[in-house]
Amino acid sequence: MQYLKYFQVLEYLLVGSGETSFTIEKGDTYKNVTITIVGEVKETASLMGIEPSLNYVSGYKRETVKFGNWPQSLADVTGVTLTVTGKIYDGKNAEYSGDDGNKYVKVDDSYYKVEPITWRIIAYNSDGSKRLLADKIYSCIPYSADYLNECYTIPSNNYKYSNIRAYLNSTKNQYEIDYGTPRKFDVDWTGTGFLTTAFTSTELEKIKTVLVDNSAATTANSLNHWVCENTEDKVYLLSYKDATKKLYGLGNAEDRIMKATDYARANGAFQSSSEGFGGIWWLRSPYDNLESNSCFVLCTDFAAREKKNFYDARGDYLGTNSLNPGVVPALTVLE
Repeated sequence: MQYLKYFQVLEYLLVGSGETSFTIEKGDTYKNVTITIVGEVKETASLMGIEPSLNYVSGYKRETVKFGNWPQSLADVTGVTLTVTGKIYDGKNAEYSGDDGNKYVKVDDSYYKVEPITWRIIAYNSDGSKRLLADKIYSCIPYSADYLNECYTIPSNNYKYSNIRAYLNSTKNQYEIDYGTPRKFDVDWTGTGFLTTAFTSTELEKIKTVLVDNSAATTANSLNHWVCENTEDKVYLLSYKDATKKLYGLGNAEDRIMKATDYARANGAFQSSSEGFGGIWWLRSPYDNLESNSCFVLCTDFAAREKKNFYDARGDYLGTNSLNPGVVPALTVLE
């Protein structure tokens, strides 16, 4: 057992008030040091004299990076000459190049400015890669395209064969890849999904293909029988356990609040109208009792008022074909 006031692991500074106890044992890995925090580690940045640009969450320095681009803010294009680029977002929304040097994406009769995506660095891996989590709800896509739950052999909350996984990785649905023929509701996201529209060819080379753990241990119930096989992906959703992890800076309800961008809202994402609250975002973990539902993070005033743990779908779940929850992607980059 070590007793430390300051404990630094790479660029994570764990700040405690007085002495804070840390024990080295099996747990989460940062670089080549494995740590477990004993007790709460809390201190405000201002009291510690931290630079205002550093955002501490649950005792951890939350750093952010810009990587990739995506339509976000509602824009006034009056007086701007627009030219279609041929690029399509989310399978339906056309991109335009403006003579002001910016790019815009049209949804119905409105335009949304393409801007850099901001990511939270939630983990540093031993190979030098960084695990990133988007800092907003950037899009709104149904978890499953099986609106009528017609595919009885494969539950609609099966992440491997989900619409949202194909969308994130800009591929055909895994069902078509495995069996050669798509189901009638499967969407081919090749060329129009998140991965290929958000990143340049140079940026794509930095994104690692990782093994995504979809086991019951990553869900709210270790006996969850709706789980699917592990997958290998470049872009993925967090699991239930990921979304509650203190070492990812997600230990408190407030840490999980994600606000929907204007573009995401224009495509159906919910956003609370109350100050300080956010929207709803999908997790990849299946709900443990129903084959048609998946977990999500609920960041609204209702959830906070009831003091619920609003990362769980229990009691507040929506069907996996709902358009209300948005997408907060995660990925791993190696520079």
